Amino acid sequence: MQNKLSKLAAESADKGRWALAAAATRASTSDTVDDHINVLGAMHEVGLLKNSLAPFAKIWRADTAAFAAACVARLDKGDADYWALAALLGLNKGDADYWALAALLGLNVADVAPVWVGAGFELLAVTRVPAFKDPELHVATLARRQAASPEVLTSPIDLGWNAKTGELLDVSRWRAIVLEECAGVAPQLSGSGFGSYYMRAKLPFGCWRLLHDKFSLDADAAVPPDATLWKKMEDGL
Repeated sequence: MQNKLSKLAAESADKGRWALAAAATRASTSDTVDDHINVLGAMHEVGLLKNSLAPFAKIWRADTAAFAAACVARLDKGDADYWALAALLGLNKGDADYWALAALLGLNVADVAPVWVGAGFELLAVTRVPAFKDPELHVATLARRQAASPEVLTSPIDLGWNAKTGELLDVSRWRAIVLEECAGVAPQLSGSGFGSYYMRAKLPFGCWRLLHDKFSLDADAAVPPDATLWKKMEDGL
């Protein structure tokens, strides 16, 4: 693995992919789960495809549940705890969080969703996204809410999976969302509003960051959670 990381670091430096080169170099000597998350996330960020990530992911994500838990814990804690790590790599705080998000891609929703639920995140809705060739995408939106301000969604996460296989193909995270319109109740909530600090990672490749944007849960796209793989996941809890 050290040889693979050294080769990855050298090739990345040659191509000007400095963040990936730094992450790979650090992982070749440190070898912690955070280093593994950083390398996989950085590889996705520069547009490398699954076959390039596979040799690393196969080893580092062998304990799928533990790896997912590490990613979720990092995203849930927010940027502050990873300021020191990001500073060592010469990055800003948001980059470290994006890597934890992107590192979830390719895992199964059945391994990832229970970690979010166990951390106190509530399933708000599941929506469907049609696909041209593959089975449609099912997207679960989860967040923390307080009774005093139910219109405020804290650290909402979207988990989008292949409706047949459960593989996570599209994941995103907001810092916060404010619902200006709201109808129904969780887990079939709908509404619209706006959110801030949005990150999205998608397979086979795709990386987005926005400071703020509109947000919506479309009632017409809603699908009952019991009609999706979410039901199977809940039965396993």
